[in-house]
Amino acid sequence: MLKLSGIIILHFSSQDNKTMIMFIILKYPSWLCYSAIVVWLLQMPNLGCCHKTGGTTNFTCVETERQALLEFKQGLEIGNKSLLSDWNAENMECCTWEGIHCSKHGRVMALDIGRGVISKYTPTTTSMYNFERLRGEIGPSLFDLPFLKSIDLSYNRFHGKIPSFVGSLKRLRYFNLSFNSFSGIVPHQLGNLSALESFDFDGNFNLEVDSLAWISGLSSLNYLSMKGLNLSSTTDWLQSITNLPSLTEVYLQYCMLHPPSADKYGNSTKPLQLQKLDLSMNEFASVTFLSNLVSIKHLDLSFNYLEGEIPELFSTNLTNLLTLNMSENMLSNSSGFLQLGSTSLHELRLDSNKLTGSLPDLSKFPSLRVITVARNEFKDHLDRFLEQGSRLVKLDLSSNAFDGVLQEDNFEYLTKLQVLILSFNSISLNVSTWWIPPFQLAVVKLRNCKVGPGFPNWLRAQSNLIHLDISNSGISKVIPNWFWNISTRLQYVNISHNSIKDKLPNYLPPSYTIVDFSSNQLYGALPSFSSELAVLDFSHNKFSGSISFLCSLKVGTLLYLDLHDNLLSGSLRTCWERVDGLALLNLNNNNFSGHLPYSMGKLRWIMSLSLRNNSLSGELPSSLINCQRLLLLDLGENQLSGVVPTWLGTSLQDLVVLSLHANMFGDIIPRSLCHLHSLQILDLSFNNISGMIPSCLNNFTAMKEMGTSAFVTHLVYGNDPDEYGYSEKYFTTWIAWKGVNHEYINQNHLELLILIDLSNNKLSGPIPQELASLYKLISLNLSRNSLTGIIPNDIGQLEMLESLDMSKNMLSGEIPRSMANLASLSYLDLSSNNLSGKIPSSTQLQSFDASAFNNNSMLCGPPTTNPCQGNRSVHNIPTNDRDRDNGTEAGIFHEDIWFYISIGFGFLVGFWGFCGTLVLNASWRQSYFHVLNNWKDSLCGRFC
Repeated sequence: MLKLSGIIILHFSSQDNKTMIMFIILKYPSWLCYSAIVVWLLQMPNLGCCHKTGGTTNFTCVETERQALLEFKQGLEIGNKSLLSDWNAENMECCTWEGIHCSKHGRVMALDIGRGVISKYTPTTTSMYNFERLRGEIGPSLFDLPFLKSIDLSYNRFHGKIPSFVGSLKRLRYFNLSFNSFSGIVPHQLGNLSALESFDFDGNFNLEVDSLAWISGLSSLNYLSMKGLNLSSTTDWLQSITNLPSLTEVYLQYCMLHPPSADKYGNSTKPLQLQKLDLSMNEFASVTFLSNLVSIKHLDLSFNYLEGEIPELFSTNLTNLLTLNMSENMLSNSSGFLQLGSTSLHELRLDSNKLTGSLPDLSKFPSLRVITVARNEFKDHLDRFLEQGSRLVKLDLSSNAFDGVLQEDNFEYLTKLQVLILSFNSISLNVSTWWIPPFQLAVVKLRNCKVGPGFPNWLRAQSNLIHLDISNSGISKVIPNWFWNISTRLQYVNISHNSIKDKLPNYLPPSYTIVDFSSNQLYGALPSFSSELAVLDFSHNKFSGSISFLCSLKVGTLLYLDLHDNLLSGSLRTCWERVDGLALLNLNNNNFSGHLPYSMGKLRWIMSLSLRNNSLSGELPSSLINCQRLLLLDLGENQLSGVVPTWLGTSLQDLVVLSLHANMFGDIIPRSLCHLHSLQILDLSFNNISGMIPSCLNNFTAMKEMGTSAFVTHLVYGNDPDEYGYSEKYFTTWIAWKGVNHEYINQNHLELLILIDLSNNKLSGPIPQELASLYKLISLNLSRNSLTGIIPNDIGQLEMLESLDMSKNMLSGEIPRSMANLASLSYLDLSSNNLSGKIPSSTQLQSFDASAFNNNSMLCGPPTTNPCQGNRSVHNIPTNDRDRDNGTEAGIFHEDIWFYISIGFGFLVGFWGFCGTLVLNASWRQSYFHVLNNWKDSLCGRFC
């Protein structure tokens, strides 16, 4: 009966012919949380409500309301024509329209066009941000729907201001505007919605709230969510929410909240209904303001600035707490656990703090079922702690400093345990081959623990497994046959980074959704999957054969495919239309050949495409124009040819990484590449590209303006970065760094890597002065071309530059003095050019080996052995007549000649201008010598 996107109605006919109606409104799961709201149970004697009609009806919707809906649709931009297609003038029964719910009298009671409706027309596997959504503003025609009780516009692209007339819809009980693009100030008129029970503003990051005093009018409100709204200027936020008598759930995550002053929350002891409060991702260093919220059962204070001990108020005031989350703070004193011992706590989360020492005595927590303390600094052995865990259902001790050996006896009392997470500790499991654990686990995470060398046989008894991670656990023996049958429920399986040398069966279990077998010694053909596979990582193995298994996958399910560093071969002409939801594809370092298939243009959700180091040939198919979400395109080290397409710059404007390194591309660098404002890595090296470097490269905004680095979107498979282990794998590319190729896989720091590599081509002409404006460049390589002219005078502006290579060109003139400002430079090669003059003096430049300046015969000064005469080299000056403006040696020769001529001319003018006057003018001559005689007599009288 449940319908995720709307309202469910149950009719009960009583003896007095009155209708009992139960409304259950289920808030659709968002990326932040999953929650369900039971809104109300109401008996109404005459007026039925919110009937979702269909088929034959014995009533007709009200014409004025039908016209209002048509007018509302007219103001929308609808990308997918299937959306709201039955909203048309020919369809008179508006109560049968998608997303419309009516009363038995034909009055529109609910407008439900949120994500639940939209997702029916889009692939289910794509991200919630990818589906086609409605755009537009809330038009005034909604004012003509006075009986509205529910409005759901969530997960669309509505924009503009929230109109104040919404405050006149006095019957409104459910209002959901989450994850749109509304802006401006939230109108205070919304405080007139006294019947409103559920209010959701989540994810409208441009909305402003100047005060929450208006909320006091929402006397029926029991659910409020304002995640992501800026409430930093609302000092009355706590007082406002605690004045609402019916309020039970409040979500104020990421609202930039500060603790209110004492006069804003006072010492009121009136009973409150508030039971769930989410204040995560704010700016609280203290939580004393919570002391009066004695009814709170669920409190989230994660991602704040709490430090020191766990606050005392949790044991003295908030004694009804059932769940407490203080993860991602700066708590450091584990003795604060004693402050929690008297509470009725069921769940405690303290991940990512700085807690040290030993774990708490679980006997002080008689009700505790869940404890997670991952990413802290706890140490010591776990023996005693595990013996106290007889009531535990979930235990997460990952990423601490625990060590020692755990044996069978240590797990004897964990009979209720369902989730065991010990990853990233120095723990070894030493259990017998025949051990049968006392628990049935759903989740096992033992990453980086010592489990091998044999495959853990005790897993055979775990029939409820959903999630298994035994990666990097020292397993070197083959996978036993029983492993493929241990659970028909297993969805996530990670056995990566072991030394397993084995051949997989032809088919893997159909339940597998996320599979990581990377970095082993697996061989043979790739297995087939009959499941709804979402993530597959078989990289760094020895698999061979084709990738035809893609043709057996369910259409649209695969999001992530990584097969790099294998022995795979054959053509890429395969079933790409079946994996059209793919976001990441990495086939680097295999033996694929042939042309890139035109069907790759079907990958319209692709964000990262890596095909480096194969034997692919031919031109780039124009169908890649459709891959407009690409952030990374790496086609290096193949045999691709033709021109660098202009559409790379016009159609793929979100590119952050573009690498065509080591192919056979020719012609020129198209100026259209200058449209790639987000570009951070441009590698066109080792091709046959000719012509000049475009001067418009200064349009690479991400390379020059601070704070504008492109945000590389994460492919989210889970909230916990350790859970799936893909945090370092989203984007992988190879770069030439300081003359050596490196694989760059840490996408978390991609924003710090800004480089241009145009080396080993046939480029000519001058280096554009505009390159010196790319202030964030870390590496610049223009070597092995035919570039002429001078090094840009302002190159010293690139103060973040760490690697600079301009060797093996025909550059001339002096090294700009501004290069002395390059304090971060750690690699420099200016060899094999026609540079001249003295090398500028700086600690940095003189620290390089002389080889960085070799084969520039006119250079002098340290670190070379060529001495300088004044500011000039003592070498003979060549007499070839070239234009000085091109920075040649002849230009220097002419400059020297005119320097000496000007000295001679100045001497003649100065000498004869003074002495000639004394010779020709007797009276001046007599006065001059008379002055000299007086000076002589004066000096002699003083010193002689």
